[in-house]
Amino acid sequence: MNDPVPTRRHRLHGPVDLNGTTTGPGTGARLPVLDVIDQVRGALAAPGAAVLVAPPGTGKTTGVPPALLDQGWMSAGRIVVTQPRRLAARAAAAYMASRSNERVGQTFGYSVRGDRRVSPATRVELVTEGLLLRRLQSDPMLDGVSAVIVDELHERSIDVDLLLALLIDVRSSLRPDLRLLAMSATLDPAPVAALLGGCHASSSMGPDRPDSADRDDSAERTEGADGSAEPVSVITAPAPIHPVRTWHRPAAGRERLEDRVASTIREALAAGPEDDGVLGDVLAFLPGRGEIRRTAERLSGLGSSGASPVVVHELHGSVPPALQDAALRPDPDGRRRIVLATSIAETSITVEGVRIVVDSGRRRTVRVHPGTGLPGLVTEAVSMAGADQRRGRAGRSGPGTCYRLWSTDEERHRRAADRPEITSGDLSPALLHILEWGARPDDLSFLDPPSGAHLDAAWALLGDLRALDSADTGTARLNERGRALASLGFHPRLGAVVLAALHSDLRADGAAALAAVLEVDLPGEIDLVERFRRLRRGDTPREVRDAVAEWRRRIPDRSSDRGRSTRPQSDGNAPHSTDLDADIARAVAAGYRDRLARRRPASRTDDRGREQAVYQLVGGGEVALRPADHPLSRSRWLAVVGLDRGADGSVGWAQLAVGVDDPVALDALADLVADDHDVTWDPAERQVTATIRRRVGAITLDERPWRAPSPELVRSALRVGLRTHGPAGVFDRWSQADELLARLAVVRSAVGMDDTTAGNTTVGPGRPDADQIIGLDAAVERIADAGRTSREQLARIDIARYLSDALEWHERQALDDLAPMHLETSNGRRLRVTYGPDGPTAATRLQDLLGCDEHPAVGGGRVPVTVELLSPAGRPLQRTADLPGFWRGSYAAVRSDMRGRYPKHRWPERPWE
Repeated sequence: MNDPVPTRRHRLHGPVDLNGTTTGPGTGARLPVLDVIDQVRGALAAPGAAVLVAPPGTGKTTGVPPALLDQGWMSAGRIVVTQPRRLAARAAAAYMASRSNERVGQTFGYSVRGDRRVSPATRVELVTEGLLLRRLQSDPMLDGVSAVIVDELHERSIDVDLLLALLIDVRSSLRPDLRLLAMSATLDPAPVAALLGGCHASSSMGPDRPDSADRDDSAERTEGADGSAEPVSVITAPAPIHPVRTWHRPAAGRERLEDRVASTIREALAAGPEDDGVLGDVLAFLPGRGEIRRTAERLSGLGSSGASPVVVHELHGSVPPALQDAALRPDPDGRRRIVLATSIAETSITVEGVRIVVDSGRRRTVRVHPGTGLPGLVTEAVSMAGADQRRGRAGRSGPGTCYRLWSTDEERHRRAADRPEITSGDLSPALLHILEWGARPDDLSFLDPPSGAHLDAAWALLGDLRALDSADTGTARLNERGRALASLGFHPRLGAVVLAALHSDLRADGAAALAAVLEVDLPGEIDLVERFRRLRRGDTPREVRDAVAEWRRRIPDRSSDRGRSTRPQSDGNAPHSTDLDADIARAVAAGYRDRLARRRPASRTDDRGREQAVYQLVGGGEVALRPADHPLSRSRWLAVVGLDRGADGSVGWAQLAVGVDDPVALDALADLVADDHDVTWDPAERQVTATIRRRVGAITLDERPWRAPSPELVRSALRVGLRTHGPAGVFDRWSQADELLARLAVVRSAVGMDDTTAGNTTVGPGRPDADQIIGLDAAVERIADAGRTSREQLARIDIARYLSDALEWHERQALDDLAPMHLETSNGRRLRVTYGPDGPTAATRLQDLLGCDEHPAVGGGRVPVTVELLSPAGRPLQRTADLPGFWRGSYAAVRSDMRGRYPKHRWPERPWE
């Protein structure tokens, strides 16, 4: 029996459902989501909110909105459906319009950034999440809107989380009649249902919104028996399931991603039909358009002839709409399609007819660029939840095959699902939205409330951009500048740059060009002004030129605004360099003043021995400019836009910057400049140094001596010196104080023995710490009050006298009585007693103690003085603390040795007599 011949399923020339079901005039095909549409209608009728879980392939995006148009609560209103991407919004509107044999813009239309096709007759409008956020700010009542459908909620971008919170606030206070449907493919619906279930609860809209007295209290509320809010209905749509085989194809060595994808596609095409004998189309997921273009180049040799001709399509946000439509529809000539797509094809749209998925395992996602501080696309590994969605694309219409370009071992280490962006992303745009709304983060109901370090950083950035009326985040609101930033609808940093550019000779055209240069992350020239010049000369990639056109549509023309620069406008093709440099520097500094950096005095070498100019950042840390002789290094200041902070986050290098003159930098930082009065102990100079430092952030602008520091600060500096370097490191004459302390230790010992109270000076044996020395603190106060801070002044201080002056009269009396400086021996001789850490000592010639049979002692006779006996020539002979014992013991040996050396001196046999 012959093997069945592989077939291409009959291609319907009607429209293709973007969520996986082929339909068209006369086909009679039914979208799976319509099996639960009555439940959706019932839930939206009362209480007016619901959650629909509809996996990809069920037709939720294009099936649900038309099915709601006949509901009584719709009246003459419109349904607004949000989409995370412009491509999906346009494609969904086009599909629904084609099913109704209408043009886009009639019953079904869309509004995305830079493109809008709606009319007064439009009943269903597809919009991006960001656009609806802006619309809410200008029209919080959403006049003319009967329902909002938040689609693809499972992607959990910051925009969609914020949008859901604002819509709940609108329903709670302004529009209780507004229907709200959250749709998701994979998200756990329980938290969403609980959140929507409480959306009639009282909610603060802030001071700029109607208060509770103005709200319609007639809204229904879903409540349990105890009066608490209950979750809204969760409706689950069935999804067709077909088996999908999974093969892993990990990288071999350093094989480039596009080479691996191209070779795997060739392998898949050669593998033959699926289990049901169908030759399906191929959908390959790649991170971005660069990888897609290079993969298409590698597949160009496949051609369109042969036993199974193929055609290659590219599918990403930059593809023109006509080519996007061609990638989505079956090939009119019956060829097998190879669709090279970004992650947009995971959930937002469906390419019908796919039986083979090639998954690179990588995706581009929006993250705040660590260098520029602006949102941008970064490449990261797809989570397992995302990988499973991609694999599922191969099993929509029949059995399929998925090739994963990573190993099974690597798969075990991939994260299970993507984290909500609100838990780790840049919250400054969201915070700006919330404050413009007239609320605060705690006033709104979020699935994951913004909090922690990311929220603190957002407050800090808005404060640094001077958008707030107070430094207290508990009460801060947007000021006039903050409202101007919010009205632009850009990232706060970029908004600050654009506002400054609009009030300069750059005007709207220059602002758009500057925004494009900042937004498009390209390697190459560090000097931002040079990139700007190249753009004006036309010497720049197409994506930058396209970005300029897009920004020009978004930036308002404020050329007539008062307060603009009055300098004559330079020629657009050859502007005056000084004016252009200053305008760009001033605009960039407005959005990146925390990235202003001042040149260090000397260059340094990196770990590879390369010279680099080093700048100190206002916000802390350093940034290097490579090479050290780069033209930008002649600038004293830089505004560093592109910054790679390196591994430890403290030192990095500039990737994009603009030179800034002193007046521009200091003007941008004017409100941050402060004088620090610094009084410190200088161990090298052994003196107190008082300095006035003019600082801005981490940068010291200049410093000068402080002639009259306060005594309190001088005392603090002296105490630091005493603690860290000891009293001897501060006072040259401390040795005299050491002896005084040793005498006080003898007094204390004597007082303790006889239980008297002669002396209350608390010192310990040996060398006490500075903070244990009674009287030293009083001495420091006297020195500070007298303003003695220099090395010469401290060297002359008789610190022992200062300590002695702090003693009470009876303490000084006890000192003289119990620890005298001289002792008179029993033979009438006078000994000089020295006090130190080892106790009292005295040095004298042996002959001076002849006839003395009582050992010298202090402390009322209780503390023996260690006596060092010297030869007639003054050389040490013996140390003893027991003179009588010495006379009767080792003296005989000393006498025998010394009498021959010094025959003229007395060496009696019985020296104690």
